[in-house]
Amino acid sequence: MERREAARALGRMGASSATNALLDASEHAADRFEEHAIRYALIELADNDALIEALNERGDWSAREAALVALDQLGDQRLEPGTILSFLQSDSIEARQTSLWVAARHPEWSEDLVEGVDALIRHPGADERVTALALEALHAFTDSPAAQRYIASRITESAAASDERLVFLGFVDRSTLSDVPETWREALRACLSGNDEALRWKALQIVDSRAVESLYGILADIAN
Repeated sequence: MERREAARALGRMGASSATNALLDASEHAADRFEEHAIRYALIELADNDALIEALNERGDWSAREAALVALDQLGDQRLEPGTILSFLQSDSIEARQTSLWVAARHPEWSEDLVEGVDALIRHPGADERVTALALEALHAFTDSPAAQRYIASRITESAAASDERLVFLGFVDRSTLSDVPETWREALRACLSGNDEALRWKALQIVDSRAVESLYGILADIAN
């Protein structure tokens, strides 16, 4: 409790020299409340140069996470997709979670990050929290042609289990895009023409709910 209040006080006082001390403290935060207080103080201090140095040079993932979150909240333009990719490859579950949270806030990075997100989704025995965040980040990227192509490829991946492919059909179903992209229409066509009943039924529902008129002919064939 005392450490948490001290972090908040440093942030309020604007003691920029305290940035490194706060980053040191982030490596030993007792709980999420203390971690949040440290990160908030770093944002208030806004010592961006020190945060960039910590992000690139510190060895402890907790300190790098704190720097990443603060820089993102401060809108520092020096943050780039390569930083997120290095976090995605970390052996720290928390670092991967944090980077995915930041990635979801930057759909403009999607072209660079889709492969990294895919690696996390496919990772054997992946932590459920990380997988959920990876899917959330992918959802934020659906305006991107790269993400659209990736989602279509996962829908039509014949070697994948039906349940996995249904997850990616869900992106098409929940998308807020006014028009269903051509790559998704082709993926829906493949599902409607395939033998997997679960995929056919889900694709049929999507074609109906999203009014994909170019596929109405296939629906007529199914009805007959």
